[in-house]
Order: sequence, then C-alpha cells, then structure tokens
Amino acid sequence: MKKFPHETFLDENSIDYKLLPEMLYKRIKGFEELKEDLEHTTDEDQENLTSKLEMLSHELLEDLE
Repeated sequence: MKKFPHETFLDENSIDYKLLPEMLYKRIKGFEELKEDLEHTTDEDQENLTSKLEMLSHELLEDLE
C-alpha cells in the first residue's frame, strides 16, 4: 500500500507517533483509520478518499516539521 508523506517522514526519522503530543497522535490515529477504510471502497470512492488522505498527510507533515 502507498506510503503518504507524513508516514515517510515518521519512518525516515524513526519517530513513534504514539509518543507525540496527544492532539497530533489523535490526528494520525484518525488518518490510520481512514486509510484502513481505503481497502473497502469502490474505485471512484477510493480516488476521492486517496485525494483527501493525501491532503491530510501534507497537513500532518507540516505539523511534524
């Protein structure tokens, strides 16, 4: 499955998101739940959800930096 920008950042910097401040942790956890939904969507919905996840990932990346 595709890695999103904030996931790459977390991996490259060996950051465990569970140790981040609570609000950021909750946002990343919510992202993970949405990403799980991606597997169970139709093609058209998958495109829309992927687009939203991409935007959210960039926001998370900004918060992480």
